[in-house]
Amino acid sequence: MSDFLTLGWVLAGLALMGVASAWTGLFLSLKGDVLSGDVLAHGVLPGIALGFIFSGSKEIYYLAPAAFLSGWLTLEARDWLVRNGIRSDTAAAMALSVFYGLGIVLMSYIRSSGQGAQSGLDRFLFGSAAAILPEEIIFSSLLALSILTLIRWKYHTLFLCFFDREWAQSIGFKPRKADRMITLMTLACVVIGVQMAGVVLMSSFLIAPAIAASSWVPSFRGRIPAVAIISVLSILLATLISFYQPQMPTGPWVVVVLSAFAFLGIATTTWVRKL
Repeated sequence: MSDFLTLGWVLAGLALMGVASAWTGLFLSLKGDVLSGDVLAHGVLPGIALGFIFSGSKEIYYLAPAAFLSGWLTLEARDWLVRNGIRSDTAAAMALSVFYGLGIVLMSYIRSSGQGAQSGLDRFLFGSAAAILPEEIIFSSLLALSILTLIRWKYHTLFLCFFDREWAQSIGFKPRKADRMITLMTLACVVIGVQMAGVVLMSSFLIAPAIAASSWVPSFRGRIPAVAIISVLSILLATLISFYQPQMPTGPWVVVVLSAFAFLGIATTTWVRKL
């Protein structure tokens, strides 16, 4: 019975996180800035390590503030490089490499320090949904619900600002405010998802559902439920595989199934165009 309760907790937390990430990633794709998810996912690692060093705790609600700050600084570093003439994809690669490298150095320092509480900290690298505590799932679920509520509330603002910035600005909207809003939501998704999928794989939760849905659903409004269905189905399949095969971690399996949907969508589109 306890195993099924654990499965229910993991499924509920993963589903909410997955839908929040999929909706946020859909707006990132509309904005044309899907690399932000990858930059932020790698950039939160130094914050997680420093949060553990100063707090001595692995619980996400202790590490989240430092992770938020670290991710934000990574994005600011990328934007600073772009303003100084570096191509956006090159700047993204430079920023995430530096911050991810710093995070690995700090994690190595923690491992060599001999702290007893460090056991299990590596789940933030590759993810481990089974190791998440019930109170952490509650924290992550509340944050995911807040993201979903904000997207539902600000849907038209985000759509107009990212679909046509000049026109949105001309009728009184503020695209820069929308940029900050989507950045904060992406950061929140990364922070709640990194313990389930890890910093290496978290960006797939943001990008893959949008890629799959864009191949099958022409309208943006129709992609809102489509990405949610794709994300929840992937999470359900991956969690069941992980539940019956405990040696197989949940997070990577979710990414495998999500990627399969994305590749299938691309292949379908390519096949239709050839007809």
